[in-house]
Amino acid sequence: MAAMLASIPRPEDVFISLGRSLGKWTDPYLAPVEDHLISAAQQYFPTQASAVQTWLSTSRSVHSQKLPLQDPFHVALIIAGYLVMVFGGKKLMRNANKFQVKGLMLLHNAGLAALSAYMCLATLKEAYDQNYRLVGNLADESKQGWPMAKLMWLFYISKTIEFVDTLIMVLKKNDRQISFLHLYHHGSIFAVWWLVVLKAPTGESYFSAALNSFIHVVMYGYYLCMAVGIRQVSFIKRYITAMQMTQFCCMMAQAIGVIYYTRVNQQQHDPKDKEHKPYPADLGVLLFFYMWTMLGLFANFFIQDAKRAKAARIAAKNAKKQ
Repeated sequence: MAAMLASIPRPEDVFISLGRSLGKWTDPYLAPVEDHLISAAQQYFPTQASAVQTWLSTSRSVHSQKLPLQDPFHVALIIAGYLVMVFGGKKLMRNANKFQVKGLMLLHNAGLAALSAYMCLATLKEAYDQNYRLVGNLADESKQGWPMAKLMWLFYISKTIEFVDTLIMVLKKNDRQISFLHLYHHGSIFAVWWLVVLKAPTGESYFSAALNSFIHVVMYGYYLCMAVGIRQVSFIKRYITAMQMTQFCCMMAQAIGVIYYTRVNQQQHDPKDKEHKPYPADLGVLLFFYMWTMLGLFANFFIQDAKRAKAARIAAKNAKKQ
């Protein structure tokens, strides 16, 4: 039984293989476009283009070099494609009937609930096996860090699957739900995690991935239950946004720890050890300020949602009186 389970490919390996295959298929079409843009940038903005290329070559993790979809041109293209899907889709749907997408919703929510559960548990297990602490972990560039790097890449690429959230809203013509918060969250988190995987897909990155995956187990599990008619879980809805905001606070606290321990680890680090390095402090700074933006936007959503719910209760109460 154990041998049979061991022979089953892990999700991260499956997705990495798919990513590499996708890269081989699209490279003949995308590479000439990217080369043309790079040449144009070098011609018109030589200093800036050289600085970007230098930064990419010096910042890239050893693990990142072996992972697909790490080219910033591809990342920008995916985000642009997402926005085209949203705004182009809304325009196309303007005069069309909304689609019945229950089957897609069931598949999407079940798939992401299961994938999130796997990422959460697998990340925590790998962190435990590698003796990770809550905070203060080094970036592991050795072979022992490769399994965690693959899991962080899987978490990063799962953000593209979450784009289907928006596609469903477009097809159902739920335009009110496609808010600035929604688009900012989905578009920016993909870019942020590209940077994390590029620079340090081990060490401190595990905490955010595990915590966010847990929140998504609850969230997509709730959506799945509601889609199949299990209304007993409806009370969870009011807690989901609060859980997300709590998550942001925890990540901000971790970011402060990352910045502090990076300085401590830099003082204690043996420069001869090329495989274990202090975690990049700039990622801690990015995490802190990014979580501030998320906390502010979600807090505003939480307040506005509470106001809408109160107004609906008052309207229903007045209707009964009449």
